[in-house]
Amino acid sequence: MSETPLTYEAYQAQLRANRSWFEKLMDNFTGSDERLDLIARILLEQSSILRQAFIEPPLISERAEYNIRTIELSKARIDERLGFNGTYITATTSGDPSNIYLKFDSPMGDAVYLDKFNSLYMPYSDIYLSNTEQAGKLLTLFIGFRKSSAGAIPGTMMIGGAGGNYMAVDASGYLSSIMKGIDGVTLRTIAVDGSGNILGLLQGDYMGAVKTLAVDAQGRMLAVLTDPEDVFGNPNYMGSAELAVRLGAITSHERRGTVIWQDSFESGTITPRWIPATSGAASLVRVSTVWARNGAFSVQLTTGGINTNGASVTHLQSYPVLGNMGLECSFHLASANPTLLTMGLQLYSGTTLRYMALRYNPVTAEIQYLNNSATFTTVFTGVTPTSGLFHTLKMVADFDAAKYLRVVFDNQVADLSAQNLYSEVNALTASLAVFLGHATIGATVATPAYLDDVIVTQNEPAV
Repeated sequence: MSETPLTYEAYQAQLRANRSWFEKLMDNFTGSDERLDLIARILLEQSSILRQAFIEPPLISERAEYNIRTIELSKARIDERLGFNGTYITATTSGDPSNIYLKFDSPMGDAVYLDKFNSLYMPYSDIYLSNTEQAGKLLTLFIGFRKSSAGAIPGTMMIGGAGGNYMAVDASGYLSSIMKGIDGVTLRTIAVDGSGNILGLLQGDYMGAVKTLAVDAQGRMLAVLTDPEDVFGNPNYMGSAELAVRLGAITSHERRGTVIWQDSFESGTITPRWIPATSGAASLVRVSTVWARNGAFSVQLTTGGINTNGASVTHLQSYPVLGNMGLECSFHLASANPTLLTMGLQLYSGTTLRYMALRYNPVTAEIQYLNNSATFTTVFTGVTPTSGLFHTLKMVADFDAAKYLRVVFDNQVADLSAQNLYSEVNALTASLAVFLGHATIGATVATPAYLDDVIVTQNEPAV
């Protein structure tokens, strides 16, 4: 079967090549044969025109850096294939951009409305256009193919909000935005500091009232852990100090400061943690089970029966970081014999001794502190010895400034922040010493005192 001729000349050549003897005879006549010949020529020319009209437009070559295409919007379209490909596109229009959108690669893709984007970097193999009828309006597409030096396609998109406003970026391309939160029905701007850090005020509901969450001076959040409610419906607050006490820690009285050393004599021995010292035949230092504030043991310091005889223990450790430091100790004294019970914290720097000390006089029922003139000054009165009862003393000082801060006796607190520590020139090796002593001031009988739960702290609050 011969091929269909595409031109009139090919049609004539095909006729001459396939004429029969009858057709050659009829060539001598004109009339209907010539009219059929003319009709065939007209039909072939029209067919050629129609084929050109339906030829698919070629894809834009990536060898070009860009192409510009202008499209009339005088007719409505739904996902009309444009046959353009590229890696970059910018669209402008004289019509209504909210009624024009593009889809990339497939008519099933998401619609990109022209009022919501300005330009876009991404590879695409085809474009599908939809628009309402907009007489006399034009759409212009700038189609580019440029890539970055590394071969990657940089992605940039202008994002618009519901009000038609675009989100801004800075010179480096970082998104700049104002964050807002809803307060009822009102939008409130979220604040940031000079470094762009969000400033937040966290609040929570407490029994119907809004409470602000607290932070310390460094901005760290202060948290309180709670156990399930007790039988009365009250929350059981459980901080780290409370947890430590419930697990048996001896830091159960004042609880402030950071513990750097403590002893409750539960080892059952004095040495090597303490250095004992006695004067007088009847004086004694030992671990005792007669009285104890916690556990089974305390240290017993028994005076001699002659004036100034006594017993003491001293604990030494390395020189600490200076700051607000505290010494706490609990004592039991059953009689009002004329004795003096002393506790002190001595800090040797290698050139200077700074010393804070308290003493208890059962005869005068006074608690006194050592002032900067090396004399003891009364701070609490009316403290009488009671059999079976341990009292707790704590003193706190700023060793950097060489000043007392406060003294605690049981439930009483005295402010000593105006008082200086005792200081003297001293060349002993830099160290920290804890001193506990009990001496007679005229007693004729040996008198025991029991001391327990010795605690040394630093990082103490000033008040």
